[in-house]
Amino acid sequence: MYMPMRLRSHRESDGSGIPSTLSDCTILSVQPAPSQGRCEAPRREARDHAPAITDHQEFERYFRVQQNTLEHLIVLIPGMLMFAWYLSYIWAAVLGLMFVVARIFYAYAYIKEPARRHYPAVASGIVIMILVLGGLVGVILRLFDCSAWVCIH
Repeated sequence: MYMPMRLRSHRESDGSGIPSTLSDCTILSVQPAPSQGRCEAPRREARDHAPAITDHQEFERYFRVQQNTLEHLIVLIPGMLMFAWYLSYIWAAVLGLMFVVARIFYAYAYIKEPARRHYPAVASGIVIMILVLGGLVGVILRLFDCSAWVCIH
C-alpha cells in the first residue's frame, strides 16, 4: 500500500527552504485582508451603512473583486496542496505566485473598467485548472504506483 511522504517544513529540508515557499505562496494567495480594507474606503465616501452593497458603483467593484477572489480560493488551495503533495511543490508554488499576480491584475482591471477584467480572470482560471488537473493526475499516478510518469508492470 502506498503511503505518501509528508511535506517537510523549512527546518527539516535540506537547507534550501523550498518547502516553505509553497506555504508562503499559499499565505500570499489569501488576500481578503488587503481587499477588505479597500472595500471600506468607497463605503465611507458614499456614506453607506454596513449591510448595503448596492447603489455605489465603486464600492460594488471592490466588493466583487473580494468576493470573486474568495470564490477562487475555495478551489485554488486544495488544488495547490494536491499538486504539491503528488507532483511538485516547487511548481505548485510557482503557479500559486502566478495566481496572485493574475488576481492583482484582475483587481486593477475590474476597479478601473469592469469590461477589461476578462484576461486576468482567464489567467487565474487557467492556473487553477492546471493545479487541480495536475493534482488529479498525480493522485492517479500514485494510485497505480507509477513513477517518472511511466507505468511499468
